[in-house]
Amino acid sequence: MVRARPLVVTLVLSLGSAGVPGIAIVSSVAVFSALDLPIAAVVLLIPINTISDMARTLNNATCAAVSAAIVARKEGQLDDSVFDKEEENKTWQAKPKQVRQ
Repeated sequence: MVRARPLVVTLVLSLGSAGVPGIAIVSSVAVFSALDLPIAAVVLLIPINTISDMARTLNNATCAAVSAAIVARKEGQLDDSVFDKEEENKTWQAKPKQVRQ
């Protein structure tokens, strides 16, 4: 039961926190207090929260785009010619900077 308690607490908190920006700190405080851990340690998580929040957003946006492409392909609405055509310039080259005289 001792090992199951942290799992149950984090599972219950994660169900209501998906998609809410900045909720990681609030959830951390709830988990720390439910597991009788010092809540003052959550202060160390605040600087990391911004970076992890960006990573969660990137993950959500990527999953949404991939899911939309999969559904569109299954439904026959994905235009594969967009992905199959050759690029005109395969290598990117910087244009020389013009110097005014």
